Amino acid sequence: MNINAVVLLPFMIFGLGLIFRMKAGQALKAGLMVGIGFQGLKLVVSFMTTTLAPVVAYYQGAGAGFTVVDVGWQTLAAAAWATPFAALVVPLGFVLNIILLKVGFTKTLNVDIWDYWHILTISAIAYVIFDSYIIGIVIALLLSVITEKMGDVVAKPWQEYFGFEGTTGAIVFHSTTMLPIYWAVNWVIDKIPGLRKIDINIDKIAQKYGLLGDPAVIGLLVGALMGIMTKQDVPTIMSIAVGISAVMILTGRMVSVMMTGLTQFSNGARVWANKFLGEGKEIYLGMDYALGQGDNAAISAGILMIPITVFLGLILPGNKFFPITLLANLIVYTCVGAMATKGNIFRLVIGSTVLVIFLLYAQTFMAPLVTDMMIWAGIDIGDSMVTAGGSANFFAVLLGIVGKLLGKW
Repeated sequence: MNINAVVLLPFMIFGLGLIFRMKAGQALKAGLMVGIGFQGLKLVVSFMTTTLAPVVAYYQGAGAGFTVVDVGWQTLAAAAWATPFAALVVPLGFVLNIILLKVGFTKTLNVDIWDYWHILTISAIAYVIFDSYIIGIVIALLLSVITEKMGDVVAKPWQEYFGFEGTTGAIVFHSTTMLPIYWAVNWVIDKIPGLRKIDINIDKIAQKYGLLGDPAVIGLLVGALMGIMTKQDVPTIMSIAVGISAVMILTGRMVSVMMTGLTQFSNGARVWANKFLGEGKEIYLGMDYALGQGDNAAISAGILMIPITVFLGLILPGNKFFPITLLANLIVYTCVGAMATKGNIFRLVIGSTVLVIFLLYAQTFMAPLVTDMMIWAGIDIGDSMVTAGGSANFFAVLLGIVGKLLGKW
């Protein structure tokens, strides 16, 4: 029906609220508050993208000559939802989730239905490789179970770091690809004397340096630095600086609005869980990792990663695309790392650099399969070879490698 996530989300929350026996008015208000907060978050991110447009344009000029086009996760998501798998996998996955909650296999109730597109993408890629609907559906259901189990694992650090009580992160790409990379970088740094003691934390900076550690001031300084690095004129530098300062504050405010609705929904889900699953059963609402975009460490590191990502895209041998849409999504990725590193920007930037290197090579490797998937889904991409961020999922890459070894593509 061509309904985007911002519009669909309130109705999904409302419908689920009724299933959980919430009062209609309460369920409607919870859905609207979640939708309003999500819409506000998107507006702030869009504002940030517009604010940083001169910075991105400066780097984009160096991106000529690549043979693969980065079409972005939005196009990949549209293709995933356009596949025949969507109508079957999503309801089957949700019913399976309820059964697994009932038997106590998981505590995570994944209500982030929109981001099923990650699972749908991998199942569609499996179909493209093996020409089998059965394999695609089985892989999709297996991934939905893995997503929920990872939600159980992530719940404690997620709630401790972000303060989102009763929720957890539940996207297969973030939980099984990004988080393990950040964890691995943490493990390596912990083994290196000297480096393991470095802790650049915004809260600690604020305590030590007062005004200079304030998130709004940090945004102002980081924005100005980006403008100076890309040789903007003074009015543009000032515009970028003030804009990023605003983003540092407004993202947190919008997440707070969303959490108002989620708290009401979470309470209703918990009452339902006590009746359906048994008294005292704990459940976590599986949500989009984008909720963490309001974190100041994530925003700061995401902006600092822009020139690093461009540099890596230009110098890494074998990389075949300019990561233009990757630049716009960096803060979604760094909010995953912020949780993993507990806001330590030093570790966060190093981990994000390793992650970007992986993404560049993985997306280049997956480009032929992504192109075939887009064509199969009926998405018009012309004669281009294309790639997109969601295709760099560990499981998608693993399927690609297996298919390659078996001579399937």
